[in-house]
Amino acid sequence: MRSTTRPLHGRAGQQAENRCILFDANAVASDDVTLGILCVFCLRDLEFLLMQARSIARYSDRSTFRAIYLIWNDEAELPAARARELREILGPFHLRLLDASDFGLRPAANDGWIAQQALKLLAARAVEESHYLVLDAKNHFIAPATAADFLTFDGQALQPVAHLRGASARSLAFCLDYFGLDAAANAPRAALNVTPFVFETAKARELVSFVEGKEHCPLDEFLHSFSGHPDRITEFMLYQAFAVLRDGSLDLFAAGAKANSETLWSYEIEHRQTAEWIARVEANPSIRIAGVHWLACMNMSSVEREMIAGFWQRQGLVKTRAQALEITNSVVKRASSGDRAFAQRRRAAAPRRR
Repeated sequence: MRSTTRPLHGRAGQQAENRCILFDANAVASDDVTLGILCVFCLRDLEFLLMQARSIARYSDRSTFRAIYLIWNDEAELPAARARELREILGPFHLRLLDASDFGLRPAANDGWIAQQALKLLAARAVEESHYLVLDAKNHFIAPATAADFLTFDGQALQPVAHLRGASARSLAFCLDYFGLDAAANAPRAALNVTPFVFETAKARELVSFVEGKEHCPLDEFLHSFSGHPDRITEFMLYQAFAVLRDGSLDLFAAGAKANSETLWSYEIEHRQTAEWIARVEANPSIRIAGVHWLACMNMSSVEREMIAGFWQRQGLVKTRAQALEITNSVVKRASSGDRAFAQRRRAAAPRRR
């Protein structure tokens, strides 16, 4: 396993080594571009996940998402009643309810966030579609969605890219450096390190095989070995850097794609921007997915929770405001009963608006 203190090879030697290791570099996805959904979730996420399931059932159908893959990532057992409820809500879809152990992970053994990142990539080994849309439980559909909202006909992801700054730019540079690529020469416009995010299944599989073959350890152990690094390796930046290594350029995303999702982060709550966020989402016809981060729920005032409850009700995600308030209260209660120190670390790592 790579040590956080072990120096990386020189770029020329590293890149040559990478080219030798590269697994099935000429593999291409099927001409049939298909899309699945993946969500990795834990006990804290259950209420959000059920709302996500209802939003998928309300705003899409199986012609858009061929299958839905839900991976339970918690040391506790998934409550049987909740599993039944998920199957009932997503009955018309091909639902695969999986466990982290199906991919060789034990959630209690590692930081759950690191395991979640690993599972998003490892899931490619189970996904049958050419691409999969990675969601967190917080991501909820708020408008009718088709595959054309996320992919072009030839399989390019429809998500906005930008010249990254701050932590995102450092993370991408760190991942490029891991592959022996010069960050200064290969620092293209890239996607943010957040969901929703589209993976090309074959490419994600190649990435996992490449890293595990190179490091001689499971992917989650590799990611965990960098957890203390200030510019830690993350799943979406690693995937984008690998695309540069594999294809010579970052050609994953269609040019000119508009943002189709919005997330309310904890820093917006801290600056009392909830009303502005809701107004921005409701005024943008391109938005298909909107989410409220669980740390944002923890920091909300009672007035802001009422605002979010009204927003969810208007989007058809809940029937009543009381139901919405029950969901936020449940998320806060479950998050509060966990490791609050970990919650503070996650808050510090939350993305900042460019």
